[in-house]
Amino acid sequence: MTPALQTVPRYDGLSAGESAKIHAIMEAVSSFTGVDVASLVGERRTARIAQARHLAMAAIRHTTKLSLMEVGEIFHRDHGTVIHAIRAVNNRVATCADTKALYEELTPRPERQ
Repeated sequence: MTPALQTVPRYDGLSAGESAKIHAIMEAVSSFTGVDVASLVGERRTARIAQARHLAMAAIRHTTKLSLMEVGEIFHRDHGTVIHAIRAVNNRVATCADTKALYEELTPRPERQ
């Protein structure tokens, strides 16, 4: 686990599986965007960092059972920021093939039986 991931708050109700998903998503977004994990949860708001943070927030919300507030707390933001991030990512997925491919990789659909 990278040192930055150690700063991610733990929740009483967070399962080991959800914790692992959060860490995997943050690492994947970091690797894809070149924004380190510490910056994802940090205070800086440059466009590059904000877009990476938005992608991580949206993917975590999509793949876990965490509330908007809980996702926001991971990134030291409020639930309104998470709502904005989800909308921004949805818009970017509709217009950018690279973002769409990464988001689909981060948020796989369950297989039908």
